[in-house]
Amino acid sequence: MLARRRFLQFSGAAVASSLALPLLARAAGKATANAPTDAAITAASDFAALEKACAGRLGVTLLDTASGRRIGHRQDERFPMCSTFKSMLAATVLSQAERMPALLDRRVPVGEADLLSHAPVTRRHAGKDMTVRDLCRATIITSD
Repeated sequence: MLARRRFLQFSGAAVASSLALPLLARAAGKATANAPTDAAITAASDFAALEKACAGRLGVTLLDTASGRRIGHRQDERFPMCSTFKSMLAATVLSQAERMPALLDRRVPVGEADLLSHAPVTRRHAGKDMTVRDLCRATIITSD
């Protein structure tokens, strides 16, 4: 079984990838002979529009591993990561559960080392396990 911390790490990466890919595809589709500049401008305006629509701050950095080139929005600013992705994480897991019905009933061990300072629900289950359904609920309702 997956440990809670590892589950959160992999799920967070999946969320970030699923959000970035449509923006990159749009930027690539509009590229011209001056592709790096056009793609970066398109991506930057898309990220700014997404940030405005969400009424919050959005920080994104995308790295082209082939060229080493980076594009992004607010790339040089610091952002707290702990709570900023929780709702997206739960949404991604619930979306995956539509294709994998048994996912929500999967049990994930909750070790004492996996707990952070604010863990009102999972702390009661330390040394035991919780279903993915219950972990999603705790994430959304108590920001656990």
